[in-house]
Amino acid sequence: MNGLAISTYFADHRRSCHFPFNSQSKGSLLWIAPAGFSAGEIPQAVFIWNKAIVIEALSEVHVFSTDGRFLFKKEKAHGTRIGISGEYLFFQDGNYWLGAVDFSGKQVMEEADFPHSTSNDFPVSLFAPGERDFLAVIQYTGGAQDLPPEVYVEKAEYGQVLPEWTWKAEGKQALFPLYVSELGRVVIFLDEIVIIDSGSGEEITRVSLDFEGLFNCSAGADGNIYLSGADDEGPYLAAMAIDGKELWRWKAHPGEKIVDIHPPIVGAGGEICVLMERSVHAIIGGELEWSFEAESGVFSYAAALADGTFLVTSGKKLFRLGSEGEMIFEFEAEMNIDAPPAVDGNGDIILVSGGKIIKVG
Repeated sequence: MNGLAISTYFADHRRSCHFPFNSQSKGSLLWIAPAGFSAGEIPQAVFIWNKAIVIEALSEVHVFSTDGRFLFKKEKAHGTRIGISGEYLFFQDGNYWLGAVDFSGKQVMEEADFPHSTSNDFPVSLFAPGERDFLAVIQYTGGAQDLPPEVYVEKAEYGQVLPEWTWKAEGKQALFPLYVSELGRVVIFLDEIVIIDSGSGEEITRVSLDFEGLFNCSAGADGNIYLSGADDEGPYLAAMAIDGKELWRWKAHPGEKIVDIHPPIVGAGGEICVLMERSVHAIIGGELEWSFEAESGVFSYAAALADGTFLVTSGKKLFRLGSEGEMIFEFEAEMNIDAPPAVDGNGDIILVSGGKIIKVG
C-alpha cells in the first residue's frame, strides 16, 4: 500500500484490541472445524457477527455458526477489507464494486459504487459501514503513472456515485487511520496528525507528528491516542490527547524489540499494553503497572476483554492473563495461531490455526 501493509483487524475501528465481553473460559477445547481456505489464502481476521463467526482471508470470507458449522463463503477483491453493520456484511467484489450479504449469505446489495476506490491503486485503509451510509479512508498510491499519492476521507450513501462529503490531502499515510465513533472523529497520520469531524468532513485540527520511528497506533473511547515506536533510545509507548497534547511517554528497555504490526492494547482497567517480542507491558499514566514474560517463543497478537483480562498468543500458544498480569491458563494448538484471537458473546475464544477454527471455553 506504499507505506501501509495489508493490516489485520483489531476488534474495532479504534484498533484498541478491546472486546466488550466477559469470559469464563478456563482453556478447554470445545471444538475444531476446518476453515476451508483456498490454496494461498492467508487468514487476516476473526469477526463475531451476531451469532456467527466470520473468518476473513486475503480474497475470501468464510462464515460459520457458533458450533463450527460452515454457512457460506464469499469472494472479494484481493487485500480489501470487509465491514459489518447490523445484519449485513459488506465487501468489495473482484471489480471493486461494493456488495453486501445477510446472515444467510443472500446478496442484498451488489455492484454499488464505492467512490474513490475503483482499483487496487485506491486501497481502503478504513471502512466503517453504517445503516444508510459508510465512512472510508482511501489511499491513492499514484498508480502506474507514478502520480503524487493522495488520501481521501469520505462519507457516502450506499449506491450513490458521489459521496456526501470528501476531505482530501496529498501524501502517504504514516500509520493506519483511527475512527473514534464515540466522539465522531477520524484521525489521519500524514506528516501531521489531522483530526476530521466524521459527520461533516470538516477538518478540526492539525498537530505536529513529533514522534520518531512510529510503528502503530490505537485510541480509547475517550479519544486519547496511543502510539508505539522505537527511537535511538529504544522502544516507547506514548499517549496523546485528541487535541495533540502529549500526556505521557514510557520507555522500554533498550534491548527489547517491539512487535511492530500490533497496535497498543486498551485494557478495561485503564491499562495500555504494548506487545514486545518476549514480554507484555501494561502501562497506566506513563508508569509500568505489570509485565508478563515469555518463557520461549515470540508474542504475536493480543486482545483485552471487558472483565479486565487479556489474551496473548505466541506461536501455537494462547495465554489468558489476569488484570495484574498473572497467567490464568495456557492453551496450545497443534500449529501456529494465524490471526488475532476473538471473543464471542458467550465469552468463548475463537482462534484460527493451521487452516482450522478452534473454539476454547
